[in-house]
Amino acid sequence: MAWRFLRNALFALIIFLVIGLISRIDLPVTQPVEEYLAFVIITDLSLEPVAEQLNRVTQLVGKWDLSTLVQGLPRVEIRR
Repeated sequence: MAWRFLRNALFALIIFLVIGLISRIDLPVTQPVEEYLAFVIITDLSLEPVAEQLNRVTQLVGKWDLSTLVQGLPRVEIRR
């Protein structure tokens, strides 16, 4: 578990270093990358549509009658 944390921390550090280098290079090629990163960082993420869809799925699955499905499955005998 500690190894996973260290690996993820190292990966995050590398990403931050790459982003920092891109912003310091100041080449015309890196301008769209900087704009995209700024857009991703400042975009407000709303999870309400996802929660609504999950609520709909929960309501749909709650109405299912799984007993008929289980009764239709073939029986399996285990012999030892």
